[in-house]
Amino acid sequence: MIKEFKEYIIYSKEIPKREGVFGEFNFKNKEVNALLEKLNFKLYKHQVEALKALYEGRDILLTTPTASGKSEVFRLSILDNFLSEREDKYLLIFPTRALIYNQYEKFKYIIEKFKELINEGLKIEVLTGDTSYSKRLKILEEKPEILIVTPDMLHFQILRFRERYRWLLDNLRYLVVDEIHEYNGVFGANVSYVFKRLLSLTEPQIIALSATLKDPKSFTKTLFERDFEVISKAYNPSPKKYFLVFYSENIDEKDLLGKILSYLISKNIKTLTFFDSRRKTEEILKFLLSRGLKKIITYRGTFTHEDRREIERKFKEGEYLVLLTTNALELGIDIGDVDTVINYGIPSTGIFSLIQRFGRAGRRDREAINAIILRKDGLDIYYKENVEELSEKVVKGIIEDLPITKENRLIAKKHILLMIKEHGYISIDKFNDFEKSILKELSIEGKVKLVRIKDKLYVTTLEDVKYNSLRNIRDDSYYLVNGFVDEKIKDYDEKEILSYIDKLKEEKKLVEVLPIEEFYSSLLPGMVYYSRGEAYLILDVVSNKHYHFLSSLKLNINVKCSPLSEEEVSILKVNDEKEFKGIKICRGRLKIVNTISKFIVDGEVEKYLNLIEKLKNSNYFKDLEVEYLKRLGKVVVSFPKREHIFETEGIYLIFPNSIKQIPKREFDIFFSQLDDDYKEVAIELYSEINRRSLYNLFLGATSHYIRNRIKKALYSKRLKASDEIVYKIFNIIESKDGVISGLHAIEHLFIKLSPIFAFVNSKELGGRSYSSYPKAPYLGKSIIFIYDANEGGSGLSELLYKYSETLIKKVYKHLNICNCYYGCPKCILSTKCGNFNEFLSKWQAIEILKQLLEGEG
Repeated sequence: MIKEFKEYIIYSKEIPKREGVFGEFNFKNKEVNALLEKLNFKLYKHQVEALKALYEGRDILLTTPTASGKSEVFRLSILDNFLSEREDKYLLIFPTRALIYNQYEKFKYIIEKFKELINEGLKIEVLTGDTSYSKRLKILEEKPEILIVTPDMLHFQILRFRERYRWLLDNLRYLVVDEIHEYNGVFGANVSYVFKRLLSLTEPQIIALSATLKDPKSFTKTLFERDFEVISKAYNPSPKKYFLVFYSENIDEKDLLGKILSYLISKNIKTLTFFDSRRKTEEILKFLLSRGLKKIITYRGTFTHEDRREIERKFKEGEYLVLLTTNALELGIDIGDVDTVINYGIPSTGIFSLIQRFGRAGRRDREAINAIILRKDGLDIYYKENVEELSEKVVKGIIEDLPITKENRLIAKKHILLMIKEHGYISIDKFNDFEKSILKELSIEGKVKLVRIKDKLYVTTLEDVKYNSLRNIRDDSYYLVNGFVDEKIKDYDEKEILSYIDKLKEEKKLVEVLPIEEFYSSLLPGMVYYSRGEAYLILDVVSNKHYHFLSSLKLNINVKCSPLSEEEVSILKVNDEKEFKGIKICRGRLKIVNTISKFIVDGEVEKYLNLIEKLKNSNYFKDLEVEYLKRLGKVVVSFPKREHIFETEGIYLIFPNSIKQIPKREFDIFFSQLDDDYKEVAIELYSEINRRSLYNLFLGATSHYIRNRIKKALYSKRLKASDEIVYKIFNIIESKDGVISGLHAIEHLFIKLSPIFAFVNSKELGGRSYSSYPKAPYLGKSIIFIYDANEGGSGLSELLYKYSETLIKKVYKHLNICNCYYGCPKCILSTKCGNFNEFLSKWQAIEILKQLLEGEG
């Protein structure tokens, strides 16, 4: 492969094979040592270290790379303890259902082998959202020794019906929590409170497992409120691997991926290809199928359990050779041998995800290839220019900080109420100062009551509390249905709704279940959504409380729908502030009002228009107004505005007033570089062009229109319209709008480069720039806001604040190494921009940071 694609490989490194270092451990019961002999299994040194700490009574965290044998530690210790303490129970928690079923099969196999030695076995059962009601009753009746659950079922089932699970809670010996690195952000905040609730009812020893963590002691302290013994050095063998970095200026990365996958398929090599978004997996699948590639399919966590199992089986058996996936296969799901992992760009969450994904290849002592195709995008270009840094991080496992916080007031409120409910009465001593401030709010709201019993203060609830979703802050789920949704479901009770969902699954009409964020970006009525290569036109939304059902029409069309959004940001509270080179950097609580009233359609727009017209005649899309911008080849779809209002945490950069002189300097510099004839044209256009008005007409084509208008004006005067001249006149016109374009450009690149330091999907960050902020106390100030897109915040703002100075310097350096004129995807352009990458100035951005960082101007 290296020879075949050498012209596209900008970096390669052979990672040599590593031999294993073994150790010995004498279990309490000789039968466990006999099992190791039977399985021909030798313990690695890190497994022995973990077992020793566990048997000394400590909570342990084993944080070693993928495929290092972490699971054997809890499996063997459970089997050993079973022989000594027959009444003990074991609760195993995994973050996804796919991983649960995989681990269940593996543990069940070992239990069967153990049974051959001791003539009796342990009962092991799975409890997930897929578990039928009759099966749940059977679990309660049989009381298995081992129960495997998701955090969701610990929350929804075990803690909710805790009296039914007393047999488990009162006898819980080990709490095993795998893949704890998954518990970051909003999900991590929710799960940390679920563990707090669980550990207030029972006192097991904890076995935590994770991929490499940057600060494992701090992370586990936040997650469990306990101190852990950390085992982090791995001694397992590792096969030879090749780390390859692909990049080409002359070929589109999509075409390059197609060439590589075509070669791998021809050699019968099994490959996982990772992408950052569901939309991208579908777009690439469509492209690859059009090129004639076979044995290729998408795999996503939002697919039904049955569909995922079918894809896994076909991949194991070689019916599929390539899976295009998001982060759904980062975790240790057994899909058989994988020879190659390709990442399409640097993951938006940074190096942590890349290392996890690369761990999937060569897991059975086979040589493996770990490859990354760098895109022409800000974060990718940063690592292209710093490829040795990329290699060192990947090879040595140097990762970013994981965001986790319990100080999300929305999340804390609901879990504190649940914890009180689960106890009936609970001492306020069980809560820290932050949680006590939440109790005070709940008391004012009339939801809890403080009661003094024997000189001790207790708290109890005054109203019923609901058990809601852990995966999102809001509990709304959007069910994409292939076909029409019955309006009657608006009046269904919860039991009827759940039966309706089961019916959709049985009839194979349920395409995907998606979160609220996806609704605003991809699922608005009139938009086209792609799943497994199929296009679905969203017709309507039928809602019942937090259940939303989307009627859709499956069709053959190729379009892209992009929402046009506007944000307004208000400062509610300042938590921290500091100064750097004249920039005041603050962290605090913000209110975001996100307004959406339009989306743009690109692609087969005439086909789309005809379809919408027919459906309008059939009484669909009554609220939609459709405008065809023929000269731009786009359709603008307008609808009554939808507002998404929420509070969150964020940082904001307050710039000194001196930067407001930069647009005047921009005018003077570029005007002075023109000959008199060109100056005359520049002044005319400066007076005539109103970019704001043009934006309402041309949207994302505004800058293109202005450049063409400059060329026409020059041609009409029989003047040359070189790229350099057009650029200078464009900047003169741009200076009319003040410093907003430079601030907007800095905002984009700041967000793009943030995954260098923090495990953050840049999609989880929002931004808004103001050249003149309209509210006190910073009225008239130039401000950039970068905020956590998760309602209430998820710990990202603390990390951005921590690394803000370094990020500002990296933004400045990156702007200077990109040799484009106006800004490009390698630097300031962003696919997530709600303004279609208009009002962006690379020149202004450089000048702002140059003035502040170098003290010039």
